[in-house]
Amino acid sequence: MSDKLISTSEAASILGITIQAVGGLLRRGTIEGQKIGRDWVVSKSSVLSYKAQKKAKEKEQNREVGVHSYARS
Repeated sequence: MSDKLISTSEAASILGITIQAVGGLLRRGTIEGQKIGRDWVVSKSSVLSYKAQKKAKEKEQNREVGVHSYARS
């Protein structure tokens, strides 16, 4: 991991989720980070990549809902 490392609170702020939820993403390997002592540091590029993927997925889901809603009208 050679990119900028950020705190879990910074990652939570970027993603709009709780620090505990960031911890869950780290434990599942969804985002990259490393534990230093008792604290985690998180790969900023990993957080931004996850955010972009999440946004794209939500956009696709919203598009599908819009198509289905229109078809039923």
